[in-house]
Amino acid sequence: YQRRVAIKAGQDRKIVKLKESLGKELRSRSKEKERYELLTRQFDSYKENIVNEMTPLDKALNNSVTIDQINDIRHLVSSRNLEPILINEDKLNTIQRIISGMLEGVIPISNPQNLAFTERQKQFMRELQNLSSDNIKDYITDNLDEFFTILDMSLKLVVKAFNKYGQTVYK
Repeated sequence: YQRRVAIKAGQDRKIVKLKESLGKELRSRSKEKERYELLTRQFDSYKENIVNEMTPLDKALNNSVTIDQINDIRHLVSSRNLEPILINEDKLNTIQRIISGMLEGVIPISNPQNLAFTERQKQFMRELQNLSSDNIKDYITDNLDEFFTILDMSLKLVVKAFNKYGQTVYK
């Protein structure tokens, strides 16, 4: 009987130590979680400040588009294949970055081409640049003529310039 009591007392001490250890671990994890949440809030605040301080040109340069992305969008636009664009969030974001780059002069459009844009097309580009991802699909489908005309002629020029001066030739 005494042996059982001694074993039981030993087990009770082990349980108490395990509970203490578990309590320390939970407190430690809680502190880590608090630090993580604090750093996340600080980072988000920093990001918001950076974005708010950026000029439109800074935003256009920061959100650059690769020639492969431009060529992919160009092929879809030239074939008037709208469905793959509207169902793909990345393609919609790419279009917004292209439009932003065109408006800020980062993506080259020639001066005669810039003058060829109607005021409605310029307004379309300004509005498209600032839309949320929820509204961009409806805006594009409501303004298909402007969408296809602007992107088709602009992206042809970009690819033509790249083919002339770049290392890869796109068809």
